[in-house]
Amino acid sequence: MTGTLPDELIEPALPGALAYVWMWFLDLSATRGSNGFGPSALGFRDIAAWSELMRIRPTPFEVDLIRNLDGLFLIACVGDTPKPKKG
Repeated sequence: MTGTLPDELIEPALPGALAYVWMWFLDLSATRGSNGFGPSALGFRDIAAWSELMRIRPTPFEVDLIRNLDGLFLIACVGDTPKPKKG
C-alpha cells in the first residue's frame, strides 16, 4: 500500500450549481425497474410522474441532464456485467 489514491479513483468535484439535479437523478434512479437483464432506463413518463408527485417542474435542460446521467449510469452497469465467453 502506498497511501495514495490511484488516479482512476479521483473524480471531478460535483458543481454546486448542479447538485440539485444530481439529487433528482438519485431520487428517480432509486425507483427504477428492471427488465430482467439489468436496470431499465428512466423514460420521459418516469420523469413526468416523479415531477408531478414531487411538484417539481424541471426545465428541458434539466431533463436532458437527468437523461444524460441515466445513460452514463446504464453504461456503468453494463461495465460491471461479466461478458459471455466466446467459443
